[in-house]
Amino acid sequence: MLLRAACGRLVAFSTLRVWRTTVGGEARRVLFSGDTIVDPEVWRSPHALRAWLRSVLPLAAGGAEPLDWFLLSSGHRTYRAMLTMFRDCHPDPAAERPALRARLEQYARERYGAAFDAAAGVVRLP
Repeated sequence: MLLRAACGRLVAFSTLRVWRTTVGGEARRVLFSGDTIVDPEVWRSPHALRAWLRSVLPLAAGGAEPLDWFLLSSGHRTYRAMLTMFRDCHPDPAAERPALRARLEQYARERYGAAFDAAAGVVRLP
């Protein structure tokens, strides 16, 4: 996803990827997003979030299988957006969700293999 200012300058981008998998015998779709970069000049603007939503909402409605969002986040702004936009998320300071955590850990192993540190719940990229 690319977001450009009216003058054409790139002000934000994010990677998006969808894949299908099976968790506990149930078919699921996974929406991965990560590597989101937003120019500090537009941090307080809703435009990057709106562009992201325009990109992913059709995906959420477009399949028979449930869709999970697998977010790789290293910043508090993206984490806060996740807490604001989704009813169920992990990690969530307000509630433990072991089934969701197990699914996300499976997705992390599928995508990152040994770079995923399950004990810490983080991906450690070289």
